[in-house]
Amino acid sequence: AQGLRPLVPPTPTSADQAGYARIMSASHAKRLIWLLDALACIGLVSVAALQLSRAGSAPQPGAPWWSANADAYLFGPDAGEWAMQAAALATGNFAELDAHRMPTWTILTVAAMRIGNLDVVYAGHIVNKLLLLALGPALYGLGRAAGMRAGAVAVATLAVIDPSLVGAATRFGVDPTVTTLLPLSLLAAYGSGRWWWFAVMGGALSALLAASHLSALAYPLPALLMCFFNGKGWRRWAGTLLFAGGTAAT
Repeated sequence: AQGLRPLVPPTPTSADQAGYARIMSASHAKRLIWLLDALACIGLVSVAALQLSRAGSAPQPGAPWWSANADAYLFGPDAGEWAMQAAALATGNFAELDAHRMPTWTILTVAAMRIGNLDVVYAGHIVNKLLLLALGPALYGLGRAAGMRAGAVAVATLAVIDPSLVGAATRFGVDPTVTTLLPLSLLAAYGSGRWWWFAVMGGALSALLAASHLSALAYPLPALLMCFFNGKGWRRWAGTLLFAGGTAAT
């Protein structure tokens, strides 16, 4: 018993204290980076929402709170045909579907009808508005992947205030689907270099992109190349195969 000594923790040396300080500093820096990224995305979504509010007048009585007066009407190229396509899919009248109209935007519109209990007109408009809101963070993410921050904010801001893109988001039609799914698929493909399931997500988004418009059939190729060249060693081939699997499954 006399030989037992109380357990006393060793006194940290100056080197230990410096190491702890570096770890804490790195942790704080990482949290700051995440905070700045979150604030940038929130700001871009807010700018896009402001542009949409400026593009339309007050909603009609009894209309959804997010809508503008024009959202009660079919407005845009082939708007009536797209509305009939979505209505046919929603009611299960598959024989009335136009095989020349690619399915992605129609599926998104029907999903909005189900989730929001909306008619086909408001459902199509909310899909396009949400796609514009997602465009800014998607472009910002690509810029951050390229090592930029101020440049990423600038490019994403210019996109969400672009009159042609804002105008497309206020119309009833497929264009915003292509505009937003392209950077989203590229961003997911870039993330496959670190997380394998991003490759599957990139493949799924690329499949939806290709199925959004006849002019977008080749658009998954940039995401596939990014998935391939962003990986190293066996991850390069594994990511490419997972990307192809996600595309085929979707």
